[in-house]
Amino acid sequence: MFTAEEANALLPALEPLVHKMKDASARLQRFGPGLDQTLQKAAWAGGGHIPLKVAAAMDSMAEAIQAIERHGVLVKDGGRGLLDFPSRRDGQLVLLCWQSGEPEVLYWHDLDSGFAGRKPLGRASRK
Repeated sequence: MFTAEEANALLPALEPLVHKMKDASARLQRFGPGLDQTLQKAAWAGGGHIPLKVAAAMDSMAEAIQAIERHGVLVKDGGRGLLDFPSRRDGQLVLLCWQSGEPEVLYWHDLDSGFAGRKPLGRASRK
C-alpha cells in the first residue's frame, strides 16, 4: 500500500523504467498489424522465428514491466506509461494513478472505474 507521498517519492526511480517501457512499446507499434500475425505464426510453429527487432523490443518491455512491478506498482498501459499504486482512501482499497508526463501523483480511482474514473487527490492527501 502506498500513500501519495510514498508514490511520489518512488517516481524518480520509476521514470527511467517507464521511458524504457514506452520506447519498447513504440518500437513494437511500428511493426503494425503484421506483428500479431507474426507472433501467432511463431506460436503455432512452436515458437518459430520472431524477427530479432521484435524479440528485442518485447524483452525490453518485459524487463521494464517486471522492474516496475517489483516495486509493488501496477502497469496499466505500457505505451502511455500509465501506472497504478495500490492505496487506501477512507478505509477502501483504491489505486493512485500516474501517467508519464504528469509532475506527480495527482489522481486516484476505485478498483472498478480505471483511468476514465480518475478523481483528483485532495490537497490534504498530498501533504
